[in-house]
Amino acid sequence: MAEFIGQKMITERVQYEIGQLVQMYLWECIDRLKEQMTMDYLQIFDLKILPSGIQVVTHSMEQPFYRQAHYLVDMPIQSLIQKKIFVIDEEQYVTMMLAEEY
Repeated sequence: MAEFIGQKMITERVQYEIGQLVQMYLWECIDRLKEQMTMDYLQIFDLKILPSGIQVVTHSMEQPFYRQAHYLVDMPIQSLIQKKIFVIDEEQYVTMMLAEEY
């Protein structure tokens, strides 16, 4: 299982397309979860926007199964995004990328 302790990296597309507030929140979700349970090497974040303008971040993994929705209120409208993001633990590096980059 993964430990998510390697150097944190992001792809160029994540840097360009995902706001820093959202990036930091995703890293925080991983840091909190790794204190609670063993984690899969692949963390999945599905970002959706509710019609009310609330950002929903669904964090999941397959082994062990985990799924948790987070509702981010008071996000600046320009920070709202609809994308799927993968965070992959490759031991020395932990890389955040858009799902279509995988």
